[in-house]
Amino acid sequence: MDEMLRSALEGRTAAYGLLARLLNREVDEELLAELRALPFAADEAVRPNGVNDTSGPDDPGRRDNAADLPTAAHGADLDEGNRLMGGYLAGIGNEGGDAQRALTDLAVDFARLFVVRKRSESAAPYPNESVHTSKEHLRMDGARDEVRSLFRAEGVRAADAWRLGEDHVALELEFMQTLAARTAEAASANDEGAADDLLSKQTSFLDRHLLNWVPAFAEAMGRTARTDFYRGVALLLVAHLHEDRALVEQLLG
Repeated sequence: MDEMLRSALEGRTAAYGLLARLLNREVDEELLAELRALPFAADEAVRPNGVNDTSGPDDPGRRDNAADLPTAAHGADLDEGNRLMGGYLAGIGNEGGDAQRALTDLAVDFARLFVVRKRSESAAPYPNESVHTSKEHLRMDGARDEVRSLFRAEGVRAADAWRLGEDHVALELEFMQTLAARTAEAASANDEGAADDLLSKQTSFLDRHLLNWVPAFAEAMGRTARTDFYRGVALLLVAHLHEDRALVEQLLG
């Protein structure tokens, strides 16, 4: 398998896993250390497809035809998201209590965004698809049943479904992570039929579910977050979904 393709497929799996973890629960010491080791500078950050594009528009080695991996149609949001998250993480000092203060700030912001809502915060980001797509804006409504059926059809059991609901953004991202990992395995085994079938399922899930509601959720998240960290996560989330959708379409083409 081509090395660029391998990197792209593995990068998809990692990106979905990281986004799912960030939106499932607050950042802990282990995750904070991992995040601080990542290259969040806009000119270095790993794209969702797992491939860094460091070439300029006039680079003779740059490829701009339809067979290439997708260019950053949402590159501005990717760069701004990387800048916000990277700036926040870079601002954490190395003294004994610096990391703990950052963890406290992030935990408070996470709780405000996703756990504790005041009556006055009607625009708070609700992380469940059913709230955004049902007529009554009810949690655990029709979308949850649809997503749960898809999980079962693919043999996926979401450990946190009892707590969050299958249509929670983190669990939908975990589902994509699982399918992305299976796609990479099928491609490594040169099983083109299985890989294409999995990619088709991911296209459908992106169109019918994640891209159908996450942009509105992320917009509310970015508007109400109090830390640049979670403002950056909101931007990266939507940009990743759009770029990954383009990548999957090209892989199927």
